[in-house]
Amino acid sequence: LVLDKATSASITFDESTILPNYEIIRGGKSFLANRVSVNYFNPDSEWQADFAFEQSATYKEEDNDLLLEKKLELPFTTNTLMAKYIALQSLKASRQNIVINFRTTQAGLLAEVGDVVYVSLEAPGWDTLNSNQGKEFKIVQIGIEANDEIMISAIEYDANVYSTQTFTWDTSRNTNLPSLG
Repeated sequence: LVLDKATSASITFDESTILPNYEIIRGGKSFLANRVSVNYFNPDSEWQADFAFEQSATYKEEDNDLLLEKKLELPFTTNTLMAKYIALQSLKASRQNIVINFRTTQAGLLAEVGDVVYVSLEAPGWDTLNSNQGKEFKIVQIGIEANDEIMISAIEYDANVYSTQTFTWDTSRNTNLPSLG
């Protein structure tokens, strides 16, 4: 079990440890969201299905005012605040959509799936980020190849995805409809 939470980078991969022919993939609009809706069961409404959402006018403006909505089912979430937090986290995580696939030496065995690492490469300009440590990525897959090289796949990481400081929570019910019971 790997918990998805804020953490700090533990290892740096750079030109000396990343072998040539790495691949950088930028997710398209199918990965982006400027509104996330979640469905959950609300105990305050006699366990009826309810919904919550989080949206960002800034993200929508960045997306040329096109509504990019993702919908999540949360069948085991029963708290409005938690449902909104999950929607917010999913909204912010959708903006972190750069994936890097690279081969490395056996030094890659020091990393584990779920670790946050620095990737410091000059070509994409990542060598000057985070006080010249590199761009942060979270490892999602590690494989050992027949020639003893380590193949790593990682997705862009930002600890701010897990912060709730910039948002306020509206905990009022989102409907005044009577229950069906």
